[in-house]
This record gives sequence, structure tokens and C-alpha cells, in this order.
Amino acid sequence: MHIVSSSAAETPNRLTVWDAFGGSGADAIAFLMTGYRKVDVYELDRARAQAISQRLKSYFDAGLYNVTVDNSMTVGKLKKYDIVYADPPWARSARRCRLRLRRGRSVLQKQIAR
Repeated sequence: MHIVSSSAAETPNRLTVWDAFGGSGADAIAFLMTGYRKVDVYELDRARAQAISQRLKSYFDAGLYNVTVDNSMTVGKLKKYDIVYADPPWARSARRCRLRLRRGRSVLQKQIAR
């Protein structure tokens, strides 16, 4: 799990979160239940994104979250979020995975082996 925050000392009700890997939506639910102002969830799988939307709709007002079907690593809109939350689904693969994050022209690249 990786959390990048420019505003870690602020209270949650003022902060926006980018959940880069939606998965089951549990992390987005946890952020919203903790009081974060807004959570944007990105999920590559359309069926999972629909399930996340239904789960969030059961508990929260529509203005508190947004679920997008897209590859979060190509979005590159980090400036509008206070917290970037990335908990990638590495467990699905035993091979080497490569994570490449871009912000402007700078690139952070890591190889992770299981």
C-alpha cells in the first residue's frame, strides 16, 4: 500500500482522495466513513467499477464519490487530489510487475518481485 499526501496534517473532512486501484471499493468506503471530503475511484475492470458504484451508492450521497473505468496510471491528474492512494492488485500475479508513475516530466519507476 502506498499513500502520498501533501496535506497529511489536515483534518480528513477537507481532503480529497484519488483511489488509483478500486478493487472491491472497500478502501473508498473506509475513506468516506472516516470523513474524507471526496473520493475518486479508478478501476480498470468495468464489472468491478459497477459493483463499486453500487456499494458506494448504498451508503453515501452521490456527490461524495466518483467511479471511473480507466487505467489510473494514465490519468496524471494528481494536482487536484490531496491524497493519492495506490494499493495495486499484485496478488493476482507471481511474475515481476512494473509500476510507473508520472508527474509532469518526472518518472518514478520501481520493480516489484513477488
